[in-house]
Amino acid sequence: MRFTGGEPLLRRDFFDILNRADISPLKQIIIQTNGLLLKKFHREINASPITKIAVSIDGLKQTNDQIRGTRGSFDLATEGLQLLREKELAVSVTLNRMSAEELGELAGVARGVGARLEFNTLSRSLYFLSGADIASMWPRSRSFCGTF
Repeated sequence: MRFTGGEPLLRRDFFDILNRADISPLKQIIIQTNGLLLKKFHREINASPITKIAVSIDGLKQTNDQIRGTRGSFDLATEGLQLLREKELAVSVTLNRMSAEELGELAGVARGVGARLEFNTLSRSLYFLSGADIASMWPRSRSFCGTF
């Protein structure tokens, strides 16, 4: 089961629902989050049956905060990830022209907080990109040089 949003952690009864649910048939319980509330709810997450936390981080500090439109979002997400225990962690990057240039360094950040790096691709099927010029956002091929 994967909880996505908006932001699942904004739901006030999220952990109450999770704790009352019969999770026995589930192999994984994943939460996809922007990471802004990880520090606030790390104790609840650590005590919960959640098995994986995937945090949307779309570049290094300045790039991520610009893309996300929230100053400090990179720091809040990475600090929150460091507080999580016994969970599979992932940094989920939506590949774009800005973040592709930073993938090598971002992979190092992910490793530093004990997370894997995962990728999402731009798609017009996403409601917020329905009218977007995807070609202008798509990474240039040279962006993928290097190891990550």
